[in-house]
Amino acid sequence: MTTLIQKMITSDGEPNWATNALRWLSNHTKAIVLPIIGIAVFLLIWSFAASNIDTSLGKFPGPTAVATQVVNLYEEHNAEREKEVAFYQRQEERNAKRVAGGKSAKTSQTLGILMSRKKFIAQIFT
Repeated sequence: MTTLIQKMITSDGEPNWATNALRWLSNHTKAIVLPIIGIAVFLLIWSFAASNIDTSLGKFPGPTAVATQVVNLYEEHNAEREKEVAFYQRQEERNAKRVAGGKSAKTSQTLGILMSRKKFIAQIFT
């Protein structure tokens, strides 16, 4: 190993990028490799344990089932965000038409609040 490192040193005695990379890797091996091994062991134990657990709702989900559901949930989240953007665009267009037609957006909001208050108060007394 030392001969390999010595070969990587440049002629003026300064270590080159390969030497620096090897030093960094040797210094950080425990910090990188041990967590990866721990995560792999956890996933293996989870996978074997999940296949042996039966609940009243069905099989206990393993890592692959959970990963699939995470992807589905993320796709659903993106779809809902697209719906939200479309909703606000439609709302802005509707408000622009109302203002162009002579109705103020503020007047419509005030009337909506007053009408909902009447329903709320009526529900209290019934």
